Amino acid sequence: MSDTGGRLLDVQNLTLQLDGVKGKPVLVNQLSFGLKAGETLGLVGESGSGKTLSALALLGLLPNGILRTGGSIKFAGKTVSEKGNVDFRQLRGRSISMIFQHPKAALNPTFTIATQFKDIIKAARKMPAAAIAKHMMTLLDRVGFEDTQRILSLYPHQLSGGMAQRVMIAMALSSQPQLIIGDEPTSSLDVVTEIAICELIEELQREYQFALLLISHDLRLIARLAKEALVIRGGNFIEQGPTAQLLQSPAHPYTKQLAKSVFRLQNNYE
Repeated sequence: MSDTGGRLLDVQNLTLQLDGVKGKPVLVNQLSFGLKAGETLGLVGESGSGKTLSALALLGLLPNGILRTGGSIKFAGKTVSEKGNVDFRQLRGRSISMIFQHPKAALNPTFTIATQFKDIIKAARKMPAAAIAKHMMTLLDRVGFEDTQRILSLYPHQLSGGMAQRVMIAMALSSQPQLIIGDEPTSSLDVVTEIAICELIEELQREYQFALLLISHDLRLIARLAKEALVIRGGNFIEQGPTAQLLQSPAHPYTKQLAKSVFRLQNNYE
């Protein structure tokens, strides 16, 4: 993926640093990656490697105290600027959506699913109330719910982990985004539900043709959903290539350890 031509997303030399600390420690060091429309890229590394911070930088949602001090972000050929977050606001929830790691934590416990879903749609699209209601039910039906009206009336605590993740996926699809960021989208789920969610994501990507940036510490998940993977550790680029190649013949010792963990898990389940 060294050719930058035709990319939907093009990130070059992204650098993130911790503010307010002497020397401003580097959290992500000159990271470069990109995606074409409809592609999936796996961003893999251990917890604290900078995966999620890199994704949040794409949306202008970095936590307080973390600064983007270098690099460029282009989306659909347009440079995304942090000045006033104007461009980020235009992208968030419209062209780029995010599926969060802990769906119940991402949902507001004090509002019903319907209220939160409506707010997301209103922020991204101008639609009359009747069209919004139909749009919500259509998307919930598409992600596998049968009694969509009942689901809309529930509060987040009344959903199982798998149900909450399906709701988050439906919400992410509501603006018909060009790019979806999946941040450990199955890590809080049991194995059976994880498989079902993976199958759903695969089906939806074929149908809607969105690009997917998949963030995970689990190469097993990356191998299922992404043909290409980029490995980072401590905010630094380690290696990138076809996921199958990284699993079978990794070049870096760190990637070898990740690959070994996948094979150990497979052996334990066989």
